[in-house]
Amino acid sequence: MTTTTSSSAIQRVHDHEQYGIKTASHLESLVVDHSIFDTMPKICHIVLWKLKEGVSLQTAKASIDALSKLKAPGRLSCQITPTVGPSDRIQGFELGMYSTFESMDALNTYATSKEHVDCVDNNVKPYVTSPLAYDWEIPE
Repeated sequence: MTTTTSSSAIQRVHDHEQYGIKTASHLESLVVDHSIFDTMPKICHIVLWKLKEGVSLQTAKASIDALSKLKAPGRLSCQITPTVGPSDRIQGFELGMYSTFESMDALNTYATSKEHVDCVDNNVKPYVTSPLAYDWEIPE
């Protein structure tokens, strides 16, 4: 179990003790058990793209990489990469993104954020077509 106690919480305990208020029983309530977050289902978010006619893979990837640089609270990882699979299996999808999020709420917050929407409009849509997104809970 990982626990933390904030310095402001410790200061409040000392302030209360200064005035004779008993705080030992309250100190436990100031400790946060982070292990509860380990049991929440994490989300895998996959997006596949087909390149627009005349767009090179290198140009598209260089622009779309902006998605992985966005500040995204709750995003645990993000990789944007071309396929390495055989061309007869990719059905025209040449570029993909794999990302993980702490929760579905974190993914929804990210997906609807102004930063993400602007990045998709400016760095993704000009280069690709037919996005395919697939999300699922990662089994523990």
